[in-house]
Amino acid sequence: MAAVLFTPLPTIQRAVEQLSKQYSGLCEVTNLNSPSQTVVSGERAQLLRLQPALRQLEGGKRARVVLMNVKYPFHSSLLREASKELDQYVRTLTVKDPLFPVISNLDGSLVQFCNDF
Repeated sequence: MAAVLFTPLPTIQRAVEQLSKQYSGLCEVTNLNSPSQTVVSGERAQLLRLQPALRQLEGGKRARVVLMNVKYPFHSSLLREASKELDQYVRTLTVKDPLFPVISNLDGSLVQFCNDF
């Protein structure tokens, strides 16, 4: 995974499309963190090609690609199968109300739970 900074989303999408056509290996936009930071997931070789590809495009002159030190490519299509397996497992669990009150860190109110899953 890599964070792409200072580059408009359409420019990133064009670069990802070009890399996918030119080379084998996954490269896909997977998360929009902010208007100035987009996450791209894929194989390392593709991610290393991303910054030079961006710099050649209009809107990509200031592009900065920062590889992220993560163990798994979260948000990407590579984890789709694992997501399905996790969903099946979670559906077998019984959810109970907490034993202790839970206070929201958003507004300090007592959190009310509903077990209608």
